[in-house]
Amino acid sequence: MFPSTNTQTQTAFEDGEDFANHGYKSLSEPIATLNEQQEKLNKLQLRIDTLQAQIDALNSQLNVSWGAKMNRAAADIIQKYCVLAYNRSVKRFRIYASVMKVRRPWDGEGE
Repeated sequence: MFPSTNTQTQTAFEDGEDFANHGYKSLSEPIATLNEQQEKLNKLQLRIDTLQAQIDALNSQLNVSWGAKMNRAAADIIQKYCVLAYNRSVKRFRIYASVMKVRRPWDGEGE
């Protein structure tokens, strides 16, 4: 049966105990295990930092005034409808170009 913690496993390996006590055949195995665990810790720390940044951003938005919220909402709506109008214009031009057989190399069509 293997020891319950990595420290006990590492100590058993370093003391030269039997394979049954630590489970490692060579020195590279515990090093690889430690490296894998360190990578997992780094990924988790990055995720924690990202979530903390999101929490800080949300906490800062709690103090925003009603007028600022209205301005942000208005800007978002304007942006949405500008994008919709632009996409509609592009689609209309593409249909026009297709009907009129206009060469459109930027779309990957035409001759």
